[in-house]
Amino acid sequence: MSIMKTTDIGHITISDELISDILYETEDLDACRGKLWISSPNGTVGARRLGLVRKPDLKVSLDAENRIHLSFHVVMLFGTSIRLCTHAAADYIAKTIEELFGTPPAKITINIAGVKSKHVVKRSTKVEYVYEA
Repeated sequence: MSIMKTTDIGHITISDELISDILYETEDLDACRGKLWISSPNGTVGARRLGLVRKPDLKVSLDAENRIHLSFHVVMLFGTSIRLCTHAAADYIAKTIEELFGTPPAKITINIAGVKSKHVVKRSTKVEYVYEA
């Protein structure tokens, strides 16, 4: 599924694949490298580096003001600051979406599906970031 926004000069369409690429780029941010991985809702991490890229389970919608609401799942390394890591990821995503769409997203929800130490232990923590227009 893709989302479409109508502007004065035409239609802008953003596919889920493009948003998936943006999400996977957050894994390479300095604040997130080796600490945050995009995952499925049950905490399964894809082997992106091995070429086994799975489309993340993301939910994208538009509100009445045509602003994006984005929700996805991650696994985090045990001992990592949830606030610092998710804030860096959400700000990167918001900045990139604003460059593509012209307005920042309304809300980004990061669901922490698991915490990794030796094994991934399931968690159910939700972090939401709301952005002003």
